[in-house]
Amino acid sequence: MKKIVFAAAMIGAMFTAIIAEAHSHNHNIAKRQHQQRARIHHGARSGEITRHEAKHLNMQQRHIQHTKRVAMADGCMSPRERQRIQHQQHHANRSIYKAKHNRYYR
Repeated sequence: MKKIVFAAAMIGAMFTAIIAEAHSHNHNIAKRQHQQRARIHHGARSGEITRHEAKHLNMQQRHIQHTKRVAMADGCMSPRERQRIQHQQHHANRSIYKAKHNRYYR
């Protein structure tokens, strides 16, 4: 009886760890996307990013959000889907940096 209870407790602990890890990955993606949107907003307000650049960058962010929604449609995000979204976020991050540091001002 003790072995069955111990095995059930171990399975429950492993399941909880898997859920917590998946939640932390999704939280990191959401946090990074929020920070990127804030950087775009700040750049547009300060004049570092033109309206056209802001429109393009916001379109990138909407595409990432759409990809995230599609990935979560089945209830969980696979490692490959997570990698794809992180790659898109990295590309968007470089685009934001380039837009903020180019020679065009509003």
